Amino acid sequence: MLAHANKFASRVSATVPAQTRNEGRAARSKAAPSGTEMPLESKESPLGEEALRAWRGFLRAHARLVRDLDAELHERHDFALGDFDVLIQLAEAARGRLRMCDLAEAVLLSPSGLSRRVDRLERAGLVQRERGQADARNIEAGLTSKGRRLLRRLMATQRAEVKRRFADRFSSKELALLGELFGRLTEEPAGSDR
Repeated sequence: MLAHANKFASRVSATVPAQTRNEGRAARSKAAPSGTEMPLESKESPLGEEALRAWRGFLRAHARLVRDLDAELHERHDFALGDFDVLIQLAEAARGRLRMCDLAEAVLLSPSGLSRRVDRLERAGLVQRERGQADARNIEAGLTSKGRRLLRRLMATQRAEVKRRFADRFSSKELALLGELFGRLTEEPAGSDR
């Protein structure tokens, strides 16, 4: 993307006479003295500084926690957090099984991305796919007994790490508030057409 932008800028500057380019540089250097940063947002931005700071903090915290949990599962069990998510969704399903389309939605993957992941889990003997009981057109996935045994070990690691890296950093009141606040993020925003 940056390379494309640089090529575009080179083409544009090549079509502008040298004198005009130099006048433009001089005007810019007078308007913004050397070392002065241009603001990234306009004064009319609907996102205030406090909201932006909270958003960035949320994204950084989420990215770090996910990265650290994934690393811990890899180190202790040679297992990915994304694969753990598939197993946990299947374990928590009402019948212990989910249609592949519902599982894809639950783990936030495309159907093809989920299919590749479930292929690996099925080859490892952790998940089994079958035709749906209610509708044979559907394919459902469920845990095998080997998958359930591994999931118990994975959950022990995951819960200990969530406690250490997240829950232990807050009081019970703060955790309740975070649960309420983060719960709002899973709801559709007011005025949404979806």
